[in-house]
Amino acid sequence: MSASGTVSPIYDFRILYEKLIPDFRIIVVEKFGYGYSDLYEGPCDIDSIVSFQRQALEQAGEEGPFILLPHSMSGLEAIRWAQLYPEEVEAIIGLDMAAPQTYKEWSSDQVAKRIRLM
Repeated sequence: MSASGTVSPIYDFRILYEKLIPDFRIIVVEKFGYGYSDLYEGPCDIDSIVSFQRQALEQAGEEGPFILLPHSMSGLEAIRWAQLYPEEVEAIIGLDMAAPQTYKEWSSDQVAKRIRLM
């Protein structure tokens, strides 16, 4: 699961997932507007993002439970997925994963700065 600043998850995480392919089935879901995905104008709240990822997996014929491997801000998506659909999440393995506490501790200026950087 890619972070908001990941331009193309299929390439950015290739070194990692190629090492896992011999032992695991790997699926990289690109969010709308990233990599080779279509441009998108619509809801981007966390529940919508989780819903889109689940729909992509379902339409590809994939069934859980899944081991989610979120990087950075997508850690929030993985946590939310586990909250909403616990039967679909076997584990979460964070790769420099953000957690809700991270954002709780940031000031409004720090949040605004990161939004501008994105």
